[in-house]
Amino acid sequence: MPDTLDLIGYAAGLLTSLAYVPQVVRLWRTRSVADISLPTFCLLTVGIGLWLLYGMGREAGPVIVANAVGMLLTLAIVVMKLWFGRHSAQATDEGIGHPVRQDAAKPHLRRDA
Repeated sequence: MPDTLDLIGYAAGLLTSLAYVPQVVRLWRTRSVADISLPTFCLLTVGIGLWLLYGMGREAGPVIVANAVGMLLTLAIVVMKLWFGRHSAQATDEGIGHPVRQDAAKPHLRRDA
């Protein structure tokens, strides 16, 4: 039976790891990955993977669970960035492209105007 500190560790780890779920769901639904930084999520995924290895070496259950979940979710973001980004670039190259945002077409509605 885990002690109180382990339970706190599991709760904290799961909450921080599950924080990526809304981003994963949004990317899956919209297929829009333009605002996702590939270098950031690649570094984050590698870092989480190292934490996972550390947790396994220390046999620290909360560290293992939290980082396994986090790594799966950040890896999903990296894969979607690569997959959807590639398909988006192909569509643009073929002249299909995405429709122009309404505020981009109307300078008086742009935030930077």
